[in-house]
Amino acid sequence: MTLVTLVSRQLWTQVLTLIHLRPSRVILLHSDHETESKGPMERLRRFLVGHRVAFGPMNSPIEVVAEPIPHRNQDGRLFDNLVVAFEEVRERHRLAQGDCVNISGGTRLMSAAAFAWAKTRGLESIYLDRDRELTRLEPRKGGFNARVELVDPSPFDRFDPLDLLSLQAGDEIVTEPGCRLELTQEGAAADWDELRTRFAGGGMAAEFFLRIPGGGAPPRGRQVGDALEYETALWVLKAGARSVRRGVQLSLPDRLGFPGTRSDEEIDCLFCHGGRLWLVECKFRRSAVNHADRVRRAFGRLLPRDANEALWKLTQAFETGEKDSLKLDLLLAYRIAGVQGQVVRVVSGMIEDDLRNFAKTKGIVLISKSELPDAMRRLLTPTP
Repeated sequence: MTLVTLVSRQLWTQVLTLIHLRPSRVILLHSDHETESKGPMERLRRFLVGHRVAFGPMNSPIEVVAEPIPHRNQDGRLFDNLVVAFEEVRERHRLAQGDCVNISGGTRLMSAAAFAWAKTRGLESIYLDRDRELTRLEPRKGGFNARVELVDPSPFDRFDPLDLLSLQAGDEIVTEPGCRLELTQEGAAADWDELRTRFAGGGMAAEFFLRIPGGGAPPRGRQVGDALEYETALWVLKAGARSVRRGVQLSLPDRLGFPGTRSDEEIDCLFCHGGRLWLVECKFRRSAVNHADRVRRAFGRLLPRDANEALWKLTQAFETGEKDSLKLDLLLAYRIAGVQGQVVRVVSGMIEDDLRNFAKTKGIVLISKSELPDAMRRLLTPTP
């Protein structure tokens, strides 16, 4: 079976679709727009060639072909020109019934043109949404036979998250790959509840339950916050992730549209799970509100009214800064991980209800250290 697919910035849907369908050949349709289509197509082609055994039928190699299509509406007939280009591809590659067209990528106009063309040629159209539901539209006389399938993400989760990050955002953004962590035999065998109880008592070092594949134990944490990152990695792995990358250093190019203050970035924990790329930021801090309460308890009625008001304004400023930081985290996830990216922030201190609710409206998960084991298990292994 040959899969014809429109390529744009969102490459995760392409990988998930290919893993699910396992065609013998894929034709990557792209425009000459470097950022929106041609560049992503080149990255996807390199990825598929490098992992081709993972995508073909019965684990056989997959043939990868690239074909340019128009995207400029110079004569006001872009829709018709696209249909003509699709037809030329059909004739050149001898497409027939049994082949299908992925309309998940590309612009709306490109997808509409591809859908209309596929219908006239009796080719099945498919569309994958972010919830991993694949809709298949098979032409029938007078309409379509539509059915929905759920894509299994487990083969996707076997990839190194660094490879998927480079696929979506480009090889040049990774300046330091960090270390890849897995569970040791003791860590894998440890009972969840027993391990949680041991960590709740304090004094446990999570790195003793972690290993670097082929490289032994991870380095002992020396900086404030290292212990939180290792503990986060431990519970991510216990909750079902295959591996975690810690300390990935990024240099974000202008083409991704970041403010200059975010040109250099670090991802504390990076992993694949459930068909998504997870970006975890670990924050070792006490909450702004907690600081204010500590001052009030310490000085009580000694604080004059204007001092209390100043303290409250300072607290509000801290919370505004936290919200701005969360917004930038969300932008980071979207730019480098696409629509399948998920931001999680783990903090050592309390999380104010206002901040938690704000994060929820933005699709960001906030977890405090005290709730880390159970929250991570609920997040990565949700009940049906």
